[in-house]
Amino acid sequence: VSMFSSVFSQVPVIAAAQTSQWIKEEDKFVNLIDGKKLKRFLIQLSVGKDGTITGTGAGIDVTGNWNWQDDYFCRNLSWGNRDLGSDCQKVELIDQKLFFTSDRGRGTTAGFSIK
Repeated sequence: VSMFSSVFSQVPVIAAAQTSQWIKEEDKFVNLIDGKKLKRFLIQLSVGKDGTITGTGAGIDVTGNWNWQDDYFCRNLSWGNRDLGSDCQKVELIDQKLFFTSDRGRGTTAGFSIK
């Protein structure tokens, strides 16, 4: 019984340690990404403070542009010769990773390490 109680007593501590912040301001976003790469499995992107996006996805070039609208990161992307279109995304910083959720926070989410 004591083994289980010690496991469950740790749960609130772990949950409390996670920090989540919705990034709503362009300058806060730029401070996080400037000079860094955003990485996840098979994807590496540079999001420039000048509004450019460059990188690779599964070995294919990714290019695009972004701007800030209201509280959202809005981007146009191409993957090779495929136009991935435009989307405004909610950006959250959770435990030193950036999470982008499509359709202004109502769609799918992708998490990236900041390196």
